[in-house]
Amino acid sequence: MFRNLILLLTFLNAPFAAWAGTSKSDIYWAVVRSDSANLVHPGIEIFEFQEQRQFSNGLSESACEGNDVAHGKLEAAASLGNATANTSLAWLYGKQHCHYFQNNPELVTSLYKRAAEQGYPIAMTNYGIKLLRGEGTAKNPYVGTVYLLNAAISGWGNAGLFLAEHILLGLNAEHDRDVAQALYDQFRTSADSDELIRSVENLLAQH
Repeated sequence: MFRNLILLLTFLNAPFAAWAGTSKSDIYWAVVRSDSANLVHPGIEIFEFQEQRQFSNGLSESACEGNDVAHGKLEAAASLGNATANTSLAWLYGKQHCHYFQNNPELVTSLYKRAAEQGYPIAMTNYGIKLLRGEGTAKNPYVGTVYLLNAAISGWGNAGLFLAEHILLGLNAEHDRDVAQALYDQFRTSADSDELIRSVENLLAQH
């Protein structure tokens, strides 16, 4: 199934550079042309969330250690629809070592979805992975892939490498080294996770 999906990716026939730099190019929409894809937010550039992200991450880290005030502020911001707050709250509830951990995959995924639908690339990445794996929601590899690609094109390179890693590992994605290599080549420089970069590099070297 994923093989049929990935064959839609025009980077198999044209270089990624042809549509790099914009998430709204004609070539990009040729990549993910479907009714489902058209319902996925194209993403907002990651730099636009920098200050909000730092604030929400600070609250979630404090709440993780048991800070009730930080938790209350984070919940309040999330309830008002703040994308970075919903994402940080999802992280907080999903981490077993955190004070406010909740064994509730559906809740965590719903918080990521709420923020992903606002175009926040980090939330789009996490929600896309949940869709690929069927964690806390019905499995939908097609829409999950669109979320990851949109997030990567919006400046969050980790999303592109996560997709490459899934492809190379065969996790809900048929193995295709060429596609994984293309994703790595395009999004390596905008990824900030050394662990993820090394993982993809090691997997590429093995195939």
